[in-house]
Amino acid sequence: MTEPRQIETALRELRVAVARVVTPPPPETIRARARRHIPRQVITGLVAAASVAAILVGAVAVVRDTASAPPPGGEPTPSVSPTLLVRPTRPLPSRPPATVNDPIAGTDWPNATITVSRHPDPAVRCPSGRVQLRGGESTGWPRVTLDLPAYGDLTGDGRPEAVLRAHCTADVEDSGDGTGQLLVVTRESGGTLRAFGWVGPRGALYPEFWVAGGVLYADAHPWHTNWGYELGAVLAYRWQGGTFAPVDSGHRPLAEVDLSTVAGWIGCPGARVQLGPESTAVRDGFVFDFTQPIQPIDVTLRPDLDGTGNGQYLMVGVTCYPSGTRPDNAPPTGQGLLVLVSNGDTYRTADLVPVDPEHIIGRWTFAGAELTIERYERSSGELVPPDVWYWNGTNFQP
Repeated sequence: MTEPRQIETALRELRVAVARVVTPPPPETIRARARRHIPRQVITGLVAAASVAAILVGAVAVVRDTASAPPPGGEPTPSVSPTLLVRPTRPLPSRPPATVNDPIAGTDWPNATITVSRHPDPAVRCPSGRVQLRGGESTGWPRVTLDLPAYGDLTGDGRPEAVLRAHCTADVEDSGDGTGQLLVVTRESGGTLRAFGWVGPRGALYPEFWVAGGVLYADAHPWHTNWGYELGAVLAYRWQGGTFAPVDSGHRPLAEVDLSTVAGWIGCPGARVQLGPESTAVRDGFVFDFTQPIQPIDVTLRPDLDGTGNGQYLMVGVTCYPSGTRPDNAPPTGQGLLVLVSNGDTYRTADLVPVDPEHIIGRWTFAGAELTIERYERSSGELVPPDVWYWNGTNFQP
């Protein structure tokens, strides 16, 4: 066994030993503090650890970065490749290039004037008619807030439409939570902007969406109501001359995960696990808890790691802890962000970014080659400096 592997194996064993003797803070305290300081954020698993365990996690990551060998657990076998990245075997619909050669892309959306169609649900209070935006939202009540445009031809006329996230608030006491939807806007002759379609489940979070091949794809996450979302699934809609109808997106839910190649980097047992209800799995005496689909997941689950914008990468939070205890009370074993790559039907493990168990994972964002992970102190719920990693084309480096 090489020296880097010996070091990493020793660190992993020491961290497991520490976890057995450290008493975590009361779970009720953790949950209360987390909810008070982290509104509308993802909590991927409430696990506690001593600061020495956190140092060991960081040390394991450093060893990983200095060695080309696979994670600890023995010498590599012919079936385990030192390069974890698995290229897709079947292409999925791709996002279009960022540059859009059409006047609609030059719209000053925060201050645009848009003629908005009436919402198809009469119970929904959203403004309609000529709506003037100021700083991304309309004035008066009800009010609409628009942001994050994506472009693509949805009607088949050869010109792109704009798709924007929309939130409607009925009055000053309405928080706007649970009102999210997508709004499709076209630019007519003379430069008039007209919104003609509300798309997707109302009340969802829409951290990512794109247009390809005349179809609108949305990685939508439930907020107050779960309409049957499954982790890794993508919604898709096609314009049919008067309405947007759902179609098959080609992106299947995450049903199975192979952790054998990355387990050593967070201390979780290496296993192939089948996801059950609430995106959890139990195997070899451990519970594997993946990012919950019924929580408000306002994070990018599909980072564009290869620069093609094809939606084939999936990034989810994962936490593991010994089974036989309640998740809130279980001592930590490890946590991190799991990077998977899809061929449309199944997912393969590409990488894993360990996250200090002393912290609670908040939002994470990916821009350029930089992954930024928002973290909160587990004991106090206070925000700490973010964890930043960089994608080198094969895996993430700190």
